[in-house]
Order: sequence, then C-alpha cells, then structure tokens
Amino acid sequence: MATLSQNSAIIRRRLNQPNPDAPSEPQIIEVLIDTLMNMHAALVNTQNHWAVNHWTLNVSSGTEDYVVAAADFGRPFLVHSVDASDSYHVRREVPLTLLQDADQLYRGPQQTYSTYEWSAAEMVFYRRAGSWYARPVPIPGASASYKVWYETDTYSYAAPSDEPGLKAFHHLVRCEAALSLLPYCRWGAVSPVDRETAPLWANQAKALEMALGKDLAAYRQQFDSYRAQSQRGGVTSRQFYGDDGWGDAGGRMTDGWGW
Repeated sequence: MATLSQNSAIIRRRLNQPNPDAPSEPQIIEVLIDTLMNMHAALVNTQNHWAVNHWTLNVSSGTEDYVVAAADFGRPFLVHSVDASDSYHVRREVPLTLLQDADQLYRGPQQTYSTYEWSAAEMVFYRRAGSWYARPVPIPGASASYKVWYETDTYSYAAPSDEPGLKAFHHLVRCEAALSLLPYCRWGAVSPVDRETAPLWANQAKALEMALGKDLAAYRQQFDSYRAQSQRGGVTSRQFYGDDGWGDAGGRMTDGWGW
C-alpha cells in the first residue's frame, strides 16, 4: 500500500514535475489528506459501516447519564448486553432512540424497580458541552454492561510514512488532489504571475487539467459504482417447501411467513 510520501511523489509526476516548493510537500500532503477524508465521508454516508470500533458501557443503579469514554466515538449503530462471567450469555440488543423520543419505546417510572441487570428498554446518545453522553432508559436498578458499536470519527495521519486506506481508489485520490494542486504549480521560471511566462503557464495548466479531468471522470465512475453496489441489504429467512408445502425439496427467500 502506498504511503502518503509515495502518493505525493506520484502526484508530482502527474503534474509534470513542478518545482519542489510549488507546490511544497506539506501542501501536497494536506490536499491529499483532505481528499481522503472527503472520500471517507462519502462512504460513511452509505448504509454500510466502514470504520468501526466498540466501547463497553458500564451502568450502575440510580445513575442516569454516562460520559462516553471512547476518544474516537462517532455514530453509534448497535448496543447489546454483555456478561464477561457467562460464556453462554444470550445477547440482548437495545434499540437506539433520540433524546426527544425517549417516551416512545418506554412508558413507566423514570427508574426501574427491577434489579434485572440489563433493564434498558432503549439507549439515547447525545452531545452536551462538547462531550458525548449515553443515557439508558429507564434509569438502571442494577449494575450491568453493554457493548456499544459505533462508527469512528477519526481519519488523520501524523507522518508522511503513514499508509492511508482506500487502497483500491488511490488513483482517484491522486487525480483529485492533483487537480486541486494545479493552481499552485510552477515549472522552472514558468509562473502565472510572471507577465512573460503566464501564457505558457496557462497552456501547460490547461493541458494537464484536460488530461486529469478525463481520468477523473473514469475513476469517479468506478468509485460511484462501488459505493452504490455496496449498500447493505435486508436479512431474510429461508423457508423450504415441497409438494406439500413443508418438504425439503427446495427453498426460497421470504420476508415473513407468506407464500
């Protein structure tokens, strides 16, 4: 997988080897990371979960709100019960809801009378004063643990030697970054601010823009097709049927018990 520095070198070649300081290496890396973040955001906005992590929420009796300790916490999509002491624990999924809709799935006393560990009927996540909070509804009557799965909210690199993701679409990332960097390019003494060389710079930039634009259209089509075809489909049950309707001669997918 190409590192940021290797991608930067390829971008320079695609831009016909401009001067080392025009654009500079930090400029190229910055635009490259911004382009990667934009593509990452495009994938996150699909139904699939592209970069995930999990965090264990430990609740206690009488406590309503809990600070989310995960530093990379983004968008939660699954919460279920966990019991480290029981290998045969049956996981129970807890539905997610908005803070203002907390009374839609549960109507009862704000704190449960039950001492059952996993009493949460729903889980609410919200931001307050710059921090994420989790709120089980109703307030627990006993200690318990829940595993919270979430989409991570980090996509940054600390060094040029780091290897960015989206390996299959590095050619698209480089092409988009090269187009964004084109106005910063200088080739020797050829500069857009020099009266004598400005026309030559414009011709060079125009030729590169046309070539990069042609490639970008093809690369973008591949990425859009990949993103469109990777939507998560619904899960259905397979039912077998034969001459009497319940045999095992074959099967079909249904969404319920209909024929």
